[in-house]
Amino acid sequence: MLKAKKIHITGLVQGVGFRPFIYRIATAHRLQGWVENNNEGVKILVEGLGADLKEFIAAISREAPEASQISSLNVTDVESQSFDSFSIKKSEDKSNQITEVSPDIAVCDACLSDLKKQQH
Repeated sequence: MLKAKKIHITGLVQGVGFRPFIYRIATAHRLQGWVENNNEGVKILVEGLGADLKEFIAAISREAPEASQISSLNVTDVESQSFDSFSIKKSEDKSNQITEVSPDIAVCDACLSDLKKQQH
């Protein structure tokens, strides 16, 4: 049976390739939905089979990008929306809150590509 989860992740999750990482593990676990990065953190709406969702959620903490630091990972049950794929949403500001960004690391190639797409 199809289940859906909304996941909100905070911490050092911007500028470290977190959305491409989420996309890779979501598609590897045959899940549908989306991932979004905004100044409130990373938000994910994901749906699929219960066992696949459970493994996906475990993989987020276990396999997170090396430069990231997860402060919180909150999961709530939501209604399924019957997505037919998994996508990366464009970043946007949701509040005046400032995100954590590490000054000690270079921006990854996936993030640079994403930034270039947003400027056009």
